[in-house]
Amino acid sequence: MRNFLPALLIAAHATAVSPGTLPRMIAWNVGQGAWTTWSAPGVCVHFDMGGERFNPRRLRAECSGKKNFAVFSHWDWDHISFAAKSRAALGTLCVLAMPGGSPSASKRLYLSKIPPCRSEFPLVEIEFQIRGRAKTANGASRVFLHRGVLFPGDPGTAQEKFWIHGLAGRFVRGLMLGHHGSKTSTSALLLSKLGPLKFAIASARSRVYGHPHRIVRERLKERGISLIPTEDWGNLIFNAP
Repeated sequence: MRNFLPALLIAAHATAVSPGTLPRMIAWNVGQGAWTTWSAPGVCVHFDMGGERFNPRRLRAECSGKKNFAVFSHWDWDHISFAAKSRAALGTLCVLAMPGGSPSASKRLYLSKIPPCRSEFPLVEIEFQIRGRAKTANGASRVFLHRGVLFPGDPGTAQEKFWIHGLAGRFVRGLMLGHHGSKTSTSALLLSKLGPLKFAIASARSRVYGHPHRIVRERLKERGISLIPTEDWGNLIFNAP
C-alpha cells in the first residue's frame, strides 16, 4: 500500500485553485511533465513549465497580476513547453535560470522569446544551483533547492553523485522525483542524504509510462517517505514556510 498525504498537504485534486494570501507551493497536474509554482503575494516562481495538459484559467487565478519568474532544469519539451502559453496567459514572465545543457536550435529559439529577468525575487531566494556532468539533456539538468523542496530535473543516478554533496547539512523536506520517477533516478544513495525527507511528488502518468517505477516506490516506502502522484490527486497545494 502506498503511503500518502503528509501533514504539509493542504488540498489535493482541487477542482479550483484560488489564490491565497500566504505563501504556498503548487505541483500542477500536467500529466507526464514538470511544473511546480511557489506562490506568494505579488510573486510566482515557476520551477519548470511543461507537460501534456495546460490550464490557463487556473494559472491566471493563482499568478495573474504578480511578477512571474521561470526557472528551468533542462531543455526537454516536457519541462519547457508551457512557457510561451504561460506568458500569453499572464501577460508577464521572465527567465531567471536557463536550462542546463545544450539545446536544439528550435528549443533555443523557443525560449529566446521569453525575456531574461532584470530583477531578483522580492520575496524568494534560490538557495543553490548545481549543474550535473553529462552529455545528455537529462543528465545536464540543473538542480534547485527552494524552501526545503528539491527540484532535480531529470538526472540519472550517475549524475546524482556529482551534486549530492551540495545537499550536506541542508534541510530537505520534499522531493520532486527525478525523471518523473524513472528507475534510473532517485537512487538509494540520494535518498540516504536527504533529510528529514517527508514526501515525494510524482509528476507522471503510471498508466501510460509506468512512472514512478516500482523500484522507486519501494525505495520510498522503505524509508517511510510519502509518495504523492499528481495523476491520482490532481493539483497539489502545500503550505510554504
